[in-house]
Amino acid sequence: MKLMSSRRKETHHTRSRWKFIRIFPVAAIALLSLTTTTHAERIDSCVTLADSLLSCYTYLTNDSVEPRALVITLPMLSRDRTSYDKIVDELSSHFPEISFLNFDLRGHGQSVSIGSTNLSYKDMERSEYPKIPDDIRESLRLIRKVCPELKKTPVIIIGASIGANSAGILANIEKSVVAACLLSPGLNYREIIPGPHLAVVGEKQILMMVGTQDTYSFNSTDSLFALSEGVKTQLTYNTGAHGTNIPNNSDSAMVDLVDWTRQTLESIKSSASSGKKK
Repeated sequence: MKLMSSRRKETHHTRSRWKFIRIFPVAAIALLSLTTTTHAERIDSCVTLADSLLSCYTYLTNDSVEPRALVITLPMLSRDRTSYDKIVDELSSHFPEISFLNFDLRGHGQSVSIGSTNLSYKDMERSEYPKIPDDIRESLRLIRKVCPELKKTPVIIIGASIGANSAGILANIEKSVVAACLLSPGLNYREIIPGPHLAVVGEKQILMMVGTQDTYSFNSTDSLFALSEGVKTQLTYNTGAHGTNIPNNSDSAMVDLVDWTRQTLESIKSSASSGKKK
């Protein structure tokens, strides 16, 4: 049984032709041969942050359509950015006007180098985790310097578990974030605490998705939802699935995520139209 409170809108399906290009930066001192398929322009790259962390990501865009929104994805503990492949494929099939930045979090995937030092979530100091939201914010600023098409693009952020908590914080500290989807958030994951930030997000779109059998996250979500500002929606599912496993393992949850994304894009379009009239 699934409980939900949200305004529902009819969905439609659009398909676009996407091309894939893979590039690694000089900072990574690795250059791979150019490869193409028939899906999207794809850039695998990294930026070096102020503390020398190499923050690595995949940038996906449809170069034939001006981006209406940028979706940033943040994985859960122990997962890398490929854990969002199914979600990104689904959203891009409906919304060719969306671009994506899929990040590896500090100590995960390829984001494991600070200068000559290696960093891994397996033995990383707990004090490293609260740096993740600022990592993403700084990475976005650096990426926008080399991707001018993203400079004024509104951001939708999707996070899972510790990524969900980071998304909740970014909804407050990053002005360009207009909406955040939190998959299995917690009151406190590895000292990443989203509550005080969700309480001051104003009118931003906030979605929380959680399984009823995921006890800590389920109870945390109730508390976070109660204190959150924003145009908020809470969706609960009869499952023990956590984070990205919720939409990845449930067709109905994936449909809900697509519907919420559509609603958010409509809100962005409406706000842009209102701004032009002024």
